[in-house]
Amino acid sequence: MEFNDGLVRRYARRMAGRPPSVSARIKEPARTLEVSCFLRYCLLTATDQLIFMVQRRVADLWRHCADGVASSLDWAQQYQELLRSSSSTKTSRLAPDCPSPI
Repeated sequence: MEFNDGLVRRYARRMAGRPPSVSARIKEPARTLEVSCFLRYCLLTATDQLIFMVQRRVADLWRHCADGVASSLDWAQQYQELLRSSSSTKTSRLAPDCPSPI
């Protein structure tokens, strides 16, 4: 049987909000449904918290690693330097009396 999240949350909060002695007096099909919804809601909540904690830890590790690295590379500047060096090697390889291909 599949329930949407709102219904699971409602049953779980209903059970969590009353004393165990009252829950013990509820008839069997309804009690089983509420207990299963409560356990599912607790599991989903705990899983969400764990995922959030892992995301924060990963972000913290990335930040810590980025602090230890020197300034990042400027890829545009490196590309322009590569183009300049490759054009200078092309012109230096040409014979002095040959016209430039460009």
